[in-house]
Amino acid sequence: MFKRYADYVKAAMEALKDKPQGTGYSNGTGVVFVLNGALCYVEEGEELDDAREGDISAWEENSNRNEFDALQSPVFVERFSPEEVEAYEAGL
Repeated sequence: MFKRYADYVKAAMEALKDKPQGTGYSNGTGVVFVLNGALCYVEEGEELDDAREGDISAWEENSNRNEFDALQSPVFVERFSPEEVEAYEAGL
């Protein structure tokens, strides 16, 4: 398990560093990916506008275990196309 939330963010960013924009890893309920340089999360069925940054205030033991397990052998999913992400970031 991660000792600190920052350790999780570091591990997730490392896992995603070589992935195309819009590609993330599945954590069981959604996909964690990088958007505008920050670690974000979107649940199944949600759109890019629904993506939100990780929030340390919502981090707890179950989140920690879930993300730790997901990052042991991550399953990567192209949730959005690189073009969709680029257009979204350009509009921010």
